[in-house]
Amino acid sequence: MTDNLSSLVEHILPGGLSFIIFIIGFWISVGKHMVTKSDVEKMIQLHSPYVEDRQFILERLKNNKEMQESFADALDKNSDVMNELRIQIACLSNTLENIEKYIDRE
Repeated sequence: MTDNLSSLVEHILPGGLSFIIFIIGFWISVGKHMVTKSDVEKMIQLHSPYVEDRQFILERLKNNKEMQESFADALDKNSDVMNELRIQIACLSNTLENIEKYIDRE
């Protein structure tokens, strides 16, 4: 049984040590240079072209909101003017009817 155990150790021990050395070598050469999730998030925030696009879109949305507000103000003013014109048209219509009645009486 000890022969089997020593034979097993003779075969497994070099393989295990080789694996450990391989893992250490892999980490030294490749693993420590791998990008982490936080690194990717920072790169996206700082270097992505979408950041510029997002800023441009937000500026456009702000400008559109200002334009909508100015259009709403202009529309309110136009509504007020239209109401005044309706009143004037009604007054002129009434005056015209009175003039026609006066002419008809003569």
